[in-house]
Amino acid sequence: MIADEIVSITQALGLMLGLSEEILGLTVVGFGNSLGDLVTNLTLAQMGYPTMALSACFGGPMLCLLLGIGVAACGNMTKDGLKNGSFDIPFTSPTILVSTACLLFNSLMFLFYIPRSQYHMTRTIC
Repeated sequence: MIADEIVSITQALGLMLGLSEEILGLTVVGFGNSLGDLVTNLTLAQMGYPTMALSACFGGPMLCLLLGIGVAACGNMTKDGLKNGSFDIPFTSPTILVSTACLLFNSLMFLFYIPRSQYHMTRTIC
């Protein structure tokens, strides 16, 4: 019930400010969902486990995305069935396409840049 109210408040705020629901979901709701991870990762880094904190920065959200998309896709496939052995995920908004491209670019940048710096995280990387 509380989650429904938060979503309603966010939608009302978007209507007042003239922002799309995709932008609000990617920023406001995404920030709220990541706040617990931020506190946990900062605490881990301050306790002397920077590698674990860095791994959690990528692993936690990736696990949530993969499980969320995987469970939704399996539910959709059992409801509708596969057509021609494939499952189409339509991009209904250019905002989703741009955010996906930026996330992929950022992940690939870290994938190549961190090993080149001998896995030392400096302030310029973050």
